Order: sequence, then C-alpha cells, then structure tokens
Amino acid sequence: MASAEKARPEQVAVVTAAQLLRWLHGFNPVLSPVELARISSVAVQPGTWHRRPAPQGDQLALQRRFDGLRILVNQARRRRAAWMLGVPALVFMTLTNLGAAVLHALGGR
Repeated sequence: MASAEKARPEQVAVVTAAQLLRWLHGFNPVLSPVELARISSVAVQPGTWHRRPAPQGDQLALQRRFDGLRILVNQARRRRAAWMLGVPALVFMTLTNLGAAVLHALGGR
C-alpha cells in the first residue's frame, strides 16, 4: 500500500495534450445545447471582454486583503534572505571551528 504522500490524488487525471480532447469527450455534457449557444453568442461579441472590468464587491475589503498578502510576501522575502545569508555563514563557522580543532589536535596543544 502506498503512503499518503505517494498515493495518487483522487479525482485527478494527468493527460497529455494529445489525450486531452478524447478525455474531455468521455464526460457527460453539463450545459445544454441552448445554454452553450447562449454563452457562445455572448463570448464572440467584442464588448464582452474589457481591459478594465468594472469593480465588484467592497474595494476597501479587497485592498485590505491585498495589503495583508503584501505583508506576508515581504515577511517571506526577509525570511528567505536570512536563510540565504545565514546558512553559508553557519557552514563557514562550522568549517572554521572544525579546522581550528584539527590544527589544534595536529599541533599537540
């Protein structure tokens, strides 16, 4: 039995680009032909697509969520920088102390 980490996720299919169309055709349609025609007729109209869609929802709440996300990203950047600087320094200190111990042992002191 495979461990949970190596088990294949349920309801997930991995297909190649060549297999995709055949795989999709294996499903039962979710939308009726009338619904598909309606959606298609709107999708082909240039006015459906906007470079700047109208804002929806509470803009202040959205801004707060983005501010919170920005704080988390900045914290992660600082943590990463600390690791990138700290690990080589730790390796250097370990090697220096190990080198000093070897030299001390070889010198008989």
